[in-house]
Amino acid sequence: MIEINLLPYEKKSPKGYKYFVFGFIIFCLITAAGLGFYTWKVNHKLSEAHARLSSIKASVLEPSSPGSEEVTPETALEALEQNRIRLYSNLVSLDKPLPKGSTIDLISYDSSKVTINYTVSHFDDMKTYVDRLRKASFENVVMNQAVNSKPNQDGTYSVQIELTLPKSKEQ
Repeated sequence: MIEINLLPYEKKSPKGYKYFVFGFIIFCLITAAGLGFYTWKVNHKLSEAHARLSSIKASVLEPSSPGSEEVTPETALEALEQNRIRLYSNLVSLDKPLPKGSTIDLISYDSSKVTINYTVSHFDDMKTYVDRLRKASFENVVMNQAVNSKPNQDGTYSVQIELTLPKSKEQ
């Protein structure tokens, strides 16, 4: 006789497929949790930065004391002009007392501090130039270094000095 199975057919999937699906679901859950945590952290930092920025803006726009005037662009510009340095006139006054045969090689400028590298034709002219700058309106004139105490190949000496520029008198 022929065997006939009338029970419903049950399709079985291989064990490897079940493990793959289970692993993929776990991977997706961990990735989603990681992305959610990263997004939360970035949003938290962003909100802190916005709060800090708004507090800085509020402190800048508020007067420093109850009786002081409000800060406007005009008053800020006025304050900057009062503290500015007349750079061109100072550069001219750096060049004017330079001894004959001497040249300024390099001038570096940082807010009010100036470093000058210059070359003099005679060793005695170094002190003369520094003394002339001190008699002019410059402050804190200091000779940092004589680059070499022996003359260069052309018979000149290289010197570096630092000085502080005077504030503008147009207040």
